[in-house]
Order: sequence, then C-alpha cells, then structure tokens
Amino acid sequence: MENKRPLIYFILIVACLSMTGVSLAAFSKETRHFRIMQFEGTISGAELDEAGRILEAVYADVTSYLGIEGYKSACIEARVCGRDSLRASARRYGSVITFHIEDADPATLRHELTHILIDKYFSNAPLWFHEGVAQYVEYARPADIGKFPKYPGRLSFAKLNNNFQKDDTKEEEDAYLYSYGIISYLIEKYGEDKLKSMFGKSGHFSGRFKKAYGKTLNDFEDEMDKLW
Repeated sequence: MENKRPLIYFILIVACLSMTGVSLAAFSKETRHFRIMQFEGTISGAELDEAGRILEAVYADVTSYLGIEGYKSACIEARVCGRDSLRASARRYGSVITFHIEDADPATLRHELTHILIDKYFSNAPLWFHEGVAQYVEYARPADIGKFPKYPGRLSFAKLNNNFQKDDTKEEEDAYLYSYGIISYLIEKYGEDKLKSMFGKSGHFSGRFKKAYGKTLNDFEDEMDKLW
C-alpha cells in the first residue's frame, strides 16, 4: 500500500484540478524564446497561449529595434498572474518578466525585455543607457529633444545614474527623461545603425561607444551638457 500512495495522491490532485476547471498543462508553456509560467491566480491554457503570442511579438519588435538576434532558445522566464490576482504593470527582476494577464501591455513589455537583452550583450552598461534605450523601444520613437527644458546644473552621466536610486523624486523623473533624450539625440544625429552596432562589438561599454561614435564618453557628456 505504501508504494501506491504517491499515485493515489497524484490522482486526487488531478481530480481536484479537473473539478475546478484547471489543467496541469495550464501551469507552464514554452515558446521559442520564453518559458512561461503561472505565477499567481488562475490561468487557463488559452491565456498562456495568448501570453506566448504577445511575448513573441514583443520579442520580434525589440530585437528589430536593437538589431540583434537575441536568444536562440527558450531562455527568458515569464511569470503570468491570473485575473483573480492583484493587477500590476509588468516588472523585471533580473532576467525574469512578471506581468498580469489583463495588463499585458506590449509597450511596457518591450521596455522590460529591452533591459534583459541589454544585459545579455553588455555586462556593464550604465543606467542612463539602459533606461534611455528601453524608453526608446517602449515608445517606438525618439523623444522630441527640442522641447526638453534646460537641465538643472551640469549634465553628468554619473549624476543621472545616481538619481535613478532616488525613488519618486524629481531627480529620478529627470534621470528617466534625459536618459531618453540622450538616446534620442544619438539616434537623430548619428542614426540607428550606430546604436545597433554597439551590440555587435566586444569589450567594455566605453570602448564600444568610442568604436561606434568615434568619441569618448567624456567628450559626449560635454556635447550633451552644451545641448541642455
């Protein structure tokens, strides 16, 4: 009898799930680039399928904007919260994306996925680059930098990076705005191809930047300070 207990328990679990309309297959799904898992609340198999379609479409958009191939197999974990769980916007924790099935906004997912793919290609990209590129991909266009207000004080990349740590402050808001502006300036003045070329180079971030744009980060920082 002892040996049969695990089987009995399994049958009971399956029976309970069947009575509640939940399938074992609904707990996870694998697509070309994602391992999608039920995280909180109830998720149907059809909803996991829909989440997979949304994520793969977002993946195609992001890799196109960045000019990269990305992952060749299902290496990105996505956790999906059901309709009966607390609703929240998509979030990234390391290389994991978590989102609510009713808030699967493609723009927000593009933003979070961009961070994951930047991490894949750069081990040391600064926060202003991370957030600037993520916003560019999220909004699917460069910002209108001609309408930006004058930056308070000297524009410093180190200061921008530090201000991202000041949650819910004007400094943090400005860090996001001007990081988006910096990437928008690079795209409008030098073209998308130079930005994409950074992902195809090797070495430290500063070295990649110089190879792509023919100038050091310090020189570029001075250039941006004069603009704003």
